[in-house]
Amino acid sequence: MQSVYSDSTESENGKALFKSLDQRTAAKLVQIGIEARFEPGETIFRPHDESGQFYCLICGSIALEKPGAERAIRIETLHGGDFVGWSALLGSGTRHFQARALTRAVVLTFDGALVRKACEADPRFGYDLMKHLLFVATERLDATRIQLAEMQKGYVRDWGTAVA
Repeated sequence: MQSVYSDSTESENGKALFKSLDQRTAAKLVQIGIEARFEPGETIFRPHDESGQFYCLICGSIALEKPGAERAIRIETLHGGDFVGWSALLGSGTRHFQARALTRAVVLTFDGALVRKACEADPRFGYDLMKHLLFVATERLDATRIQLAEMQKGYVRDWGTAVA
């Protein structure tokens, strides 16, 4: 796959976008990623969709939601540098949430199988990426747990603010 950035800017963009990853891992991810754009309201994926790709949000905002009978419950609002759909790295399975663009969103999209192969070929890259994504998964579980607890109390957080 081709990089979304020219060779001269690739390293700098990788450093800015993936601040929490080491420079080498960030540069490799930028080389693997393909840029995609989503307009406000556009669904990126739905629950039960096959999870073949994952995304890193470059700019804009994305709602990670659990669709419900009456309305979707927002689990988290994602911004630049956040990953979504990382379960694609597992190699099988389906999505558990819905991702929807809240604003115009630009993402780097990654083929899960290609990234898995890169991780196997370069264990240092794989370790750094998996360590980061495990942190992301832990944060996502915490956000889900908070939303569920607040739902039981009768209110739900949207955009980080409790509403009655």
